Amino acid sequence: MADLREWELRPDGNLLVGPVLGWDTALAPMNGLLRVEYAHSEEELKAGGKAVQFVLTAAQARELSVLLARLADAMDAENQGPGTRQ
Repeated sequence: MADLREWELRPDGNLLVGPVLGWDTALAPMNGLLRVEYAHSEEELKAGGKAVQFVLTAAQARELSVLLARLADAMDAENQGPGTRQ
């Protein structure tokens, strides 16, 4: 997992994060495309959010999918601690 000290911060020192609102993928010649929709503020959320678009190689798409699966597994493991109902 990443070292959070390298992540972008808000002026108050907290991490600059917001909810992911959606995503989509598409094929381009010899590459894949990834669009992630998000909001960093209540105002952005009310306006429908923003989006950022990336181009990925097949290797990058595979690596990202592995890292996201590991993150989901870690989240599941953390949320199955004492007092968690299943």
